Order: sequence, then C-alpha cells, then structure tokens
Amino acid sequence: MGHEFETDNEITVDATPEQVWAAIATGPGVDSWFMGRNEVQPGVGGVVRTDMGGFVMESTVTVWDPPNHLEYRGSEAADGTVMASSSSSRDAPAAAPSSAS
Repeated sequence: MGHEFETDNEITVDATPEQVWAAIATGPGVDSWFMGRNEVQPGVGGVVRTDMGGFVMESTVTVWDPPNHLEYRGSEAADGTVMASSSSSRDAPAAAPSSAS
C-alpha cells in the first residue's frame, strides 16, 4: 500500500483567469496541453474523463467556481490510492512602479 503524498506547484502564465479556466475546465482546452482525449462535464458532480488510447481515467468534479477554482477526485482504487486535482487562478499582482532617478 502506498503512502499519502501531495505536490504543490505554482506557475505564472500570461493569460487572464478566464483564459486559464478555458484551458483547465473544458475538454478542448485540456486537449491543447494534456495527453489523450479529454472531456469535462461542467458543475459539481460533473465528470472529468481522460481517454489515453483505451486507458480511461474518470473523476468527479467536487468544486466548480469559474474562473477561480476547479477540483476533481477519482474513485478509490483497490489499494486505497486516490487521484485528485485542485486548480486555482487569480490575477497576478500588479508590477511595482519603477522609480527613475
């Protein structure tokens, strides 16, 4: 049996929260950067489905807050493992004004 672990990654992209949402919360958006064929049924209780040539992963949407926060979670496997994902977007802080001497 495996042990619990979590990864936490933060990236900055040159995009609005709405553009990020389209890339992580729609099938075509996910297809543009992730492997396989992806489908996202919107809303809490919707299904996120990834088909990688016959290997299919399905997860249930647990948080749906466009364009801010998306979470989904798969079913528990026989060995107790669970795959879950959480994505949040926010506007980048404004750059500090430069001071010219």
